[in-house]
Amino acid sequence: MAKQIISSTSGGLITHRRSVIGWAVFVVCFALVANYHQSRLTVAAADAADSTPPHVTLWLNKLAKYVRFRTGKFSCTGNMDGQGPPSESTLLLWEKQYSPSAWSVRFETPAEVIDSHVKFVKDESDRNKQLLETTLDVAYGSGDRDKVDIYGENLPSDAPLFVYVHGGYWQMLEKETSAYPAKPLVERGVRVMIVGYELCPEVTLEELVRQIKVAGEYVLNYATENGVK
Repeated sequence: MAKQIISSTSGGLITHRRSVIGWAVFVVCFALVANYHQSRLTVAAADAADSTPPHVTLWLNKLAKYVRFRTGKFSCTGNMDGQGPPSESTLLLWEKQYSPSAWSVRFETPAEVIDSHVKFVKDESDRNKQLLETTLDVAYGSGDRDKVDIYGENLPSDAPLFVYVHGGYWQMLEKETSAYPAKPLVERGVRVMIVGYELCPEVTLEELVRQIKVAGEYVLNYATENGVK
């Protein structure tokens, strides 16, 4: 009886293992085939634009974007075999994996994603400068960009403080285009401080770290002096 139970259990485990392996092989094969043909889908959509009903062309475009977005994570695998640093191709793949602009469904190219983002944040930041009471370009260091912008100066001095250090991969953007989140915060009684800093390659990454430390000290002193909650 015990032998039968062990035999039955072993058979079930083997069947389950084969099923898992089978699904894994299917997913990998699907990703590889889809990745290989995704460019063909885009070309097919473009070629069919003149001879195909609009709704079919739209469907082809959506299908191409879906395949690009859903299968990208399977195709972006770095090769770490062997000793030494990663290969150039692996570094390029990692760069893509860490770049949000490479994974948009709405836009075809990273450049379009970045252009759309920059336009949005600039327009909203400019609007907030007009709508909110501000103090701009308050220096916390000696550099040209070592300054902060403060939004919500009409609020009590001890109002909660939201501090935003803008992004941009250490190379782009600035505090002037990073005030887009200020309005809803100020409307809810939160003062907003946007921190600017120098950009690479004009300065080193180590220098950026030093500047942010100085900015942090400025923020803490500001909060202490004003009794920020």
